[in-house]
Amino acid sequence: MRIYFPLTKAEVLELQKSGTLAAKIRIGIAATEGFKKTVETDDEDELELIASLSAGDLSESAVVITVVDATAVVVEDEMGEVEFDGEIRLIECECLMLADVESQELSWFGIQEIDQVVSALA
Repeated sequence: MRIYFPLTKAEVLELQKSGTLAAKIRIGIAATEGFKKTVETDDEDELELIASLSAGDLSESAVVITVVDATAVVVEDEMGEVEFDGEIRLIECECLMLADVESQELSWFGIQEIDQVVSALA
């Protein structure tokens, strides 16, 4: 399952430094069947945008959204909320995104661009 989840600035810095985040239970957003019905679209680009922006709402201290493919348990189907646990390795992340909720635009960064992400956060 593709999961979008928020990272704090401290977590982004930890990923930059060590390439790994310690195992813990995390909440993210996935395009579950209920989520697709709630947002009323099957368009993959639209689902990605909405899921990533929704993931940003999961944490007041979120600064970056990342994407991983992982096994998760659906917590709230209509909202796309899922729960997963385990270690997060930067190399397993699909990308890093800076979301601008007001303009509803995403700045996408490859994982090899984590230094640029950290610079953008400074």
